[in-house]
Amino acid sequence: MSEQKNIAIEDVKNKKILKKGAKLSDDELGNVTGGYWETGGYAQGYWIQCPFCGRSNIADFNTWEDHPQEVDQFRCKCGGAFAVDVEGNMYF
Repeated sequence: MSEQKNIAIEDVKNKKILKKGAKLSDDELGNVTGGYWETGGYAQGYWIQCPFCGRSNIADFNTWEDHPQEVDQFRCKCGGAFAVDVEGNMYF
């Protein structure tokens, strides 16, 4: 059985210490990688990021379910609109 070791990495520029395996909040993760994991609706389990401007914070979107079309609709603060279905297909 292998032993897991915590490795500390020093960020000299920002004077922060990062530890391997540290959990990030959704906001912190969005700042690092862009996007967020949708937790409900037709797009549940899919990564959401505006394809027009790259915004990624959950607060940047107005969302609603479109039952006849079976998609989740997203409208970004930039004005871009898109939809995601249950299979992860994105519609513009």
